[in-house]
Amino acid sequence: VHFKLLKDEVFYPFHQDSYHRGYGTGHWADVNGRGSYVQMVTAIDESTLENGPLLFIPKSCKNGHLGLPYDENTPTVSDKFNPADALPLLMKPGDVAVFGPYTIHGSMPNNSDKPRRAFINGFACPGANGKAYPGDGAGRLVRLV
Repeated sequence: VHFKLLKDEVFYPFHQDSYHRGYGTGHWADVNGRGSYVQMVTAIDESTLENGPLLFIPKSCKNGHLGLPYDENTPTVSDKFNPADALPLLMKPGDVAVFGPYTIHGSMPNNSDKPRRAFINGFACPGANGKAYPGDGAGRLVRLV
């Protein structure tokens, strides 16, 4: 679950999830030529201009992995996109957005008196993910009895 609490000043610089998947390493392989991964965001709270909505760079998914610099404490600066082109994703509770790992996105701080919480999940094509995840049940079959 992703929390943007009231007036928390948390922002996420523009990035591509292909970076976080480990593009170019043994952790990730684009087996279908389109990123081999989709991210799904389900709104728990309404997403408004004031509470730090997700921002997307239109059509950026068509450019593949760009190797954007990433520092979670610093806005991303690159000549490969213009942050002024970003469009906010305004959502109602229960709305779902799905996007691929090459889509440039980020978010601004929550400046409102209301939270913006969202459930985030991702799905990989078989054979794309080579990373071992720690924790009980990670990558294991779980049987309910």
